[in-house]
Amino acid sequence: MDMSSLVVNVNNVPILMFYENYIKNKYIVNRRYQRKLVWSTSSKRKFIDSLVNGFPIPLILCVENKDAQYEILDGMQRLNAIASFLEGDYDFEGFYFDLDQNPSLKQKKDEGVLIQKQPILDKDKCLSILKYPIPVSISTHVSELDIIDESFRRINTGGVSLSKQEVRQAGALCHFSQLVRECSYFVRGDTSHSSILRLNDMKHISLTKEKDSEYGINLSDCFLAKHNIITYQNMMASRDEELVGQILLAMITDGESETTSYYLDSVYSDIEKKSEILNKINRYGYEKIKKDFEKVYEEIIRISNNIPNETKLMTWFYKDRPNHSTRAFTVFFLALYDLIILQNRSIQNYRAVVNKIQNIASKTYDHLINSRKKWDKSDRNHLIRSTVGIISDEFIENIGIDASNHSGIKKLENILNQSRTESVSYDFKIGFYTMHDGEDQALNISDKINTLLAMCNANKGVNWLIIGVADKEKDNVRHNTFYKSDSKVYNGFYITGIEDEATKFCKDLGAYEQKIKQLISKEPISDFAKLNILQNIQFIQYYDRHVLMLSLSRDNEPYTYDEKLYTRQSSHNYELKDPKEIMSFYKLFEVV
Repeated sequence: MDMSSLVVNVNNVPILMFYENYIKNKYIVNRRYQRKLVWSTSSKRKFIDSLVNGFPIPLILCVENKDAQYEILDGMQRLNAIASFLEGDYDFEGFYFDLDQNPSLKQKKDEGVLIQKQPILDKDKCLSILKYPIPVSISTHVSELDIIDESFRRINTGGVSLSKQEVRQAGALCHFSQLVRECSYFVRGDTSHSSILRLNDMKHISLTKEKDSEYGINLSDCFLAKHNIITYQNMMASRDEELVGQILLAMITDGESETTSYYLDSVYSDIEKKSEILNKINRYGYEKIKKDFEKVYEEIIRISNNIPNETKLMTWFYKDRPNHSTRAFTVFFLALYDLIILQNRSIQNYRAVVNKIQNIASKTYDHLINSRKKWDKSDRNHLIRSTVGIISDEFIENIGIDASNHSGIKKLENILNQSRTESVSYDFKIGFYTMHDGEDQALNISDKINTLLAMCNANKGVNWLIIGVADKEKDNVRHNTFYKSDSKVYNGFYITGIEDEATKFCKDLGAYEQKIKQLISKEPISDFAKLNILQNIQFIQYYDRHVLMLSLSRDNEPYTYDEKLYTRQSSHNYELKDPKEIMSFYKLFEVV
């Protein structure tokens, strides 16, 4: 590790200057390193109190990248607390920051982006906050990732505020640590389009237990907390990632992994153990492990949704108060993994499974889970076999079906969450048909396909067109009024589904699918674009609704629609007509 090129500058940055850089997207977060946004509103208020009273605050540590952006190594919670207070997300002593005291904030207010909340904090206090000098250490000329990795690890393992799992994950870049991260994102729902996010966007995927929070993912909606598997406090401390890690290890090692904290430590720190687990991951297949994990998790959600009276899973498992819930959940998850993935079987009757698992922890698990002896792999594996024996009669063998295919409840929810941080790569439509009575009902697919191509021309990576979801209440009302149906609501989105228009215009979903595919195949677009759209088309079942998902990745040159060139500007397709404009646009793709 060569440190000779490393230059460290320590500056006092006024909050006024910080906010200007903030709205210019100068501050970025690498989720490979960083924890979640976990500060409560009360913690943020205490921090603002320090600013108001001029107390010193800890040093903010950043690394400047080649794009002149500042990657935050330490201080994400503090910087977010400052920005969110300035923008009026929360009050200090009952008063909100005066947006008129800063030109950028005032402009946002005038444009309707921000709303001035009342009552307003004293002008002098607002100005003192804007002048407060934030101590910032910026490392420049860092070209080696391992320097950043080691810097982050030392910062985050030297303190006492991190949980054991957060210490394990701090700066860890092995395949297993990344697998734990990605599966944990899937479970919590705080997925993102990219691992590199603007600090501005982190609030959209923060975890909160405050019901009135305008941003983030409420822990009451997270399955593990909602069903009393892990407490809110332990979710904040990343105990969910520890649980996910133990489950993944059992899958990867065919049940040979130990259940102890020391074993989990060794997977992160011991060279030989890391190598052993890496070899097992490579043999299994990284993406297949993820798919298998997601499949089983989806099935647990479906089982839980069939428990009467919305009873929580752990309450259903235990006759009395739940105890060692994470152990019980691990056993149940791995029993389903055995039946669904290893045996390639599927549930034929969810209510029957629900009946068989009532009080299962109290009846079958109690003598091993709650005993004074240490919980070990033999206990876990014994209970897995017992659980398989109890519920296996409700499973049937799959013939010619990939065990990893799943319904997509959580997958769709995660995609909706992702769209909050990268909205330009997602577009939502209720359906393909115009919603009015009469014989001139039109199926408008051309505009949708053009939109998808225009999005790819404007944005790198994968772009999504999602049919059967409304992101505006007025569109949802229009759908429900026309079809006389209801939609399901998730995190500000309305899942209307495509069933209504499929039934009205195409008899059923099968005929609807065939018609859509036929029309796509006739669209005036390149064969390459056409093939990729058709190959990646997905019909996802969300409870009793189906959603159609079209996706396409940006190519090495712009896509054209009917020999015309479009790009996406705001929420509209913009045709490029001027030859100079077209030439300049093509040059953007030369470096892709």
